[in-house]
Amino acid sequence: MQGKKNLSILPAYGIIALLFILSFLFTNHSLAQEYSKLDSLKMGVKYKFILFDETEIVGLFVKMDSIYVEVSNRSVLTRIRKDDIFSVSRETEQSKFNLMLSLGGGVTFPGGDFFSNNENAFEKSYCFQIAGSFYLSSGKLIRLDLGYSRLKRKTNPYEYYTTDNNTTYSGGDKNLFSFKVDFLAGEINSESNFIAYGLAGIGLHYTYVPEYSYTSTWSYDTTQNTYTYKYPAEKRMNAVFSIGGGFGYKIKRKFGIYIEAQYNMITYSGYILFGPGTTYIPLRLGMIYFIY
Repeated sequence: MQGKKNLSILPAYGIIALLFILSFLFTNHSLAQEYSKLDSLKMGVKYKFILFDETEIVGLFVKMDSIYVEVSNRSVLTRIRKDDIFSVSRETEQSKFNLMLSLGGGVTFPGGDFFSNNENAFEKSYCFQIAGSFYLSSGKLIRLDLGYSRLKRKTNPYEYYTTDNNTTYSGGDKNLFSFKVDFLAGEINSESNFIAYGLAGIGLHYTYVPEYSYTSTWSYDTTQNTYTYKYPAEKRMNAVFSIGGGFGYKIKRKFGIYIEAQYNMITYSGYILFGPGTTYIPLRLGMIYFIY
C-alpha cells in the first residue's frame, strides 16, 4: 500500500530535518571554553588570539591599553589591535585542521521515483561512506564523498496476493555507488566539542542491478500454472544531487563520532544531467578523525 510506503520512510525524513535544525542552531555558536572578554586576561598567562581574518597568534599576555593588546612569544613582542580580535582562548593548540576524515555505515531507505512507483519493490538495507573534508574557512569545508548503498528487492512486493495467484521475485537488489563533491557549512572547528553542519553536493552515480527473475503462479480449476521471466542485469551511470546534514561530538581533539543523513536524487534513466529520477536516503553513523 502507498500509505505504508510513505510511513516507512518518515523516520529518515525526520532525521534529515532534525540534523538541519541542529546545524543552524550550532552555526556561529560561541565556543564554550573561549575567553571572549579582553578584560578577563591575566598577565603572564598564555592565550590564543584569533583574528577576524582567521590569523592565530599564541603567546603570553603582557599588557593592554585602549587600542592594543601586547603578546610575547619566545622574546618576540606582538601588538594586536583590539578591533581585529575575534576571540581569545586558553586552548593554545592550532585551530585550523587540514583534513577531516569520515568513515561510517548504517541504513539506506528507499525514497521513491518521480515517474513511477517502482520503489515499492524495495526495502531498506545497509550503506557505507568514506569521505575526506578539506578546510576552506571557519565553519566551511569542501568534501570528497564516496558512498555505497544497497536496496533489497522485496520477494513479494504487492499487497493483493491470494493463494490462487502468487508472484515472487528472486534477486535483483540495487547496488548504488556515488562519488560526490559536497559543500559543508556549520559549526566545525577544533575548539568546540560539538559539530553540526548542513551539506549540499553533486557528483556521479552508478547503479548496478544483477540479473533477477520474476515468477508468477496461478491456478485454474485444478491446474496450477507457472510463468518465469528473467530480467537482464542493469547498469546505469547518472548524476546525483544531495542535501542533508550531520551532527557529531569530539571525544578527543583528533577523534569524534558523527551521524549524518542525506537525501540523494539520481537523475532520470540513462541521462547524466536530465530530470529527477529515483531517490534514496542513507543514514550513517561513524567515526571522524582530524589531521592538523
